Formats: sequence, structure tokens, C-alpha cells
Amino acid sequence: MRMKRRISLTIDPKIARKGRRVAKCRNLSLSSLVERLLNEATGDSQSNRPKASFTKRWSGKLNTVAKKGIRYRKLAKKYDL
Repeated sequence: MRMKRRISLTIDPKIARKGRRVAKCRNLSLSSLVERLLNEATGDSQSNRPKASFTKRWSGKLNTVAKKGIRYRKLAKKYDL
């Protein structure tokens, strides 16, 4: 495993705040977000690997609603479920 190097960046405070928000939404640190963006910008092979399909990413993470109630019956009838 390679050692990481600490660097200093000077950016506009508004962009820094937006970057922190984006990183937080993605459950990343700001450093990780910047590193990923630089990998994409430089065409690093690690960032060019294919992403998992939507189905693989969400498989098993969504719960189905209980199959009762008038709303379910109406939707089931409408969509032939």
C-alpha cells in the first residue's frame, strides 16, 4: 500500500463549503472526494473501472411494503400484480 502525501490547496471558501456538503452526502471525507475527482480528471485506471449496475448496488437494500390496505389493492389491480 502506498503512503499518502499531505498537500495544501487554496480554494474559494464557497467552493470549500459546497465540497464539504457533497463529501458528506457521499459519506466521504473532503480529502477522499478531491482524490477521486483528481483520479477521474487524470484518467487514472482505478477510477475508470466499471461501476456496479443499479441492480447490484441496490439489491437487498429496499424493503417491500406490506401487501395489505386499499391502496395496495388498487395499485395491484391497476398494474396486474
